[in-house]
Amino acid sequence: MNMNYQINRTYFKPRKALGYIGGFFFLLAVPLLVFFRILGFVSLIIGAACVLINRELNVRFSDVEEQIKGETDRLASELEDRYLDVKHPEPKMEITVIGDFVTEGDGLLTRRGALGKCVTSRYRVAAVGIRGERLFFLTECFSIVEDEGGSASEGEYDFSEIDRIEYGSVEGAAIPHSEFAVVAKSGEELLRVPAPTDYGTESYAADLNAALARSRGENA
Repeated sequence: MNMNYQINRTYFKPRKALGYIGGFFFLLAVPLLVFFRILGFVSLIIGAACVLINRELNVRFSDVEEQIKGETDRLASELEDRYLDVKHPEPKMEITVIGDFVTEGDGLLTRRGALGKCVTSRYRVAAVGIRGERLFFLTECFSIVEDEGGSASEGEYDFSEIDRIEYGSVEGAAIPHSEFAVVAKSGEELLRVPAPTDYGTESYAADLNAALARSRGENA
């Protein structure tokens, strides 16, 4: 797994010392610029350098996202390779990746990211593939701050075995989040993963339910 665990930990516990030092030099520059202009400019330069260095020492959310994308892309590629039908390559499998940060469990590191989104130290994802009237998936749950080995599962089902696709926000959750699930006609949950709260995932779930309805001869 291509994760920089040590660096990622700084996203949840950022280094602040140089930032504080930079702030001190910025404040110091105010009186110095009035009475000792050259020293004031030097203080500003030192302050700016401290702030910039402190920023570079801490990982940004975009860096975490890039690492996660690398892992989810790998999972999608693995799904396609694992269920590749050499004798009947058409229709080609359509793969969608659905996942988000795990919000419940022991030992989670948490931080509020952009727009109030809850970012945690564990991520769960599913690569879902559709070919004809069959659904395939691979799932993985992994830490972004330590090598836990990860956990994985897989499945392959005919549409005739699936009752519905569920998607929506989880009621009563301590941290608001959404989930995506595949439910069998027996009532068993074949797949459940955290999912982003967005129109794209909602639309995908609706399209799958429509496809299931058509396979049963119902009006979608």
